[in-house]
Amino acid sequence: MSSRLPVLTESRWLRFGVFTSYYLLQGLPVGICFIGFPAWFTGQGVSKELIASFSAISGLPWALKLIVGPLMDRYSFLPMGMRRPWIMGMQGMLLIVTSLLFFITDAVNQFWWLVGLCTAMNVCAASEDVAVDGLAIAIIPEEERGRANAFMGAGQMLGISLTGMVAVKLLNFGGVPALATFLFIVIMVLFIISTLIRERTGERFLPWSKGEANPEINVLDGSIYAILKDLLRTLLMPMSVLVILVTFVHRLHAGLYKVWAPDISINLFGYTDANYATWSGITMMISAFVGLAFGPVVDKIGAPRAFKFCLLAIGIWYTSVYFSVDSIANPKVAAAFILLDNSLLMLIFIAFIAMGMTLCRVRVASTQFACYMAVANLGLSGGSAIYPIVSDFTGVRGVSLFLGALFILSWLAMFMFNLDRHKKDLAQLD
Repeated sequence: MSSRLPVLTESRWLRFGVFTSYYLLQGLPVGICFIGFPAWFTGQGVSKELIASFSAISGLPWALKLIVGPLMDRYSFLPMGMRRPWIMGMQGMLLIVTSLLFFITDAVNQFWWLVGLCTAMNVCAASEDVAVDGLAIAIIPEEERGRANAFMGAGQMLGISLTGMVAVKLLNFGGVPALATFLFIVIMVLFIISTLIRERTGERFLPWSKGEANPEINVLDGSIYAILKDLLRTLLMPMSVLVILVTFVHRLHAGLYKVWAPDISINLFGYTDANYATWSGITMMISAFVGLAFGPVVDKIGAPRAFKFCLLAIGIWYTSVYFSVDSIANPKVAAAFILLDNSLLMLIFIAFIAMGMTLCRVRVASTQFACYMAVANLGLSGGSAIYPIVSDFTGVRGVSLFLGALFILSWLAMFMFNLDRHKKDLAQLD
């Protein structure tokens, strides 16, 4: 059986397709936690403080990915592949947690139970993401990374938009159990895909199947402490520190936006929660295809240059929104606003992922990349948490100006970035 299974290292388009499915699965919990439930809670009259707490807490696991990174670098069941056992395990856990959502029959009165389950879902999805990113760094050739990241980003965006678009409708139709049914079916299909794909030729289909570890791969030697010490030396290199700071600052935007967008759309302009979720879902799907066209551009001009361009473009965009926010009251303008915003964020996501991979040291690549993503998601959770403070200080309209400032500052800081210097520093460490 295992000898007839598809192998990722043998087909570019198989890699693109499978990694797209991995990222699509990761987008499902993100979609319900940052679009579906916030929009639905807003329509139900839940306070913005509670909604901000929901998004901040449930999204926190994405900031803690560095905890599982060293474990995945150090331990694995190599006869099934370096990352596949972790990917399958986390997807299986996600199925179990999703099934517990059937017991939430009153989301408003069982609010904190729901927060706990959504947080657990994101623990599983974030851990799967660490394994997937480690696998991507190991088997995707450098000349494919821009295109591969575009497919991966499109998959995540499709997952987010899919759940964001249907979540409110399902919640209004049958409550959390209806949403849980949809999620369980989709996750099960993606889990089956993972079981049918091998990383490399000759590996096992299941733990008890025939097969053996590929001699080209091995886990890191030494203790977890030694790995972390080696990782810290890499992370504290000047260009790495710069990217960490820029990443945290500009990702504050994502958390702020996830609470600000439904707040301004529903409470200020009177749109329904269903309308907002539908617009977000459709525009995210469109932006996913915009991202696919951007992948080859990143490969051509280089990830750092593409990243700086995106920072500047988004900074100008949000600054201009401050002076024209009243026009969002027009439904067509609002839809165009959400589409442009999601498209720009898709582009910067692709550029950021590609740039993060170029900074990684081979020895600790999985954990190092997990750290960059953890910082990004810590900024996301932090942005959600500070939204009530920012909106009270600037007013709901003024949040856009604050967002623009975050991106402009990040763009200015990136002028200190020097990839050639970073590569020389890496060579000295090795």
